[in-house]
Amino acid sequence: MNDVILVLTIVFPLLLILGLPIYVSLGITGLVISYLTDAPLVFATQNVLNGLDQFPLLAIPAFILAGNIMEKGGITEDIISIFFLSIELFERFSVCIFL
Repeated sequence: MNDVILVLTIVFPLLLILGLPIYVSLGITGLVISYLTDAPLVFATQNVLNGLDQFPLLAIPAFILAGNIMEKGGITEDIISIFFLSIELFERFSVCIFL
């Protein structure tokens, strides 16, 4: 069995069982694999920094957080009521225009 496969099948699940977050487990496993394969650490840092450049992936948790804050603050009910009011006003004015 290859050393890389052995590390992936033992170290990564072990770190998850110990309660480490997934991103920490992936990082530590990646560092162990780069150490075992004698790959320069520059490659690992370049991959991490290139992964941080994906702004749509970073925006998803921000939108979820904003939605939760809006829900706790009660602003979502106001936004929905304004939306329904605007639809009602549009229907009234469209009837007046077409008559």
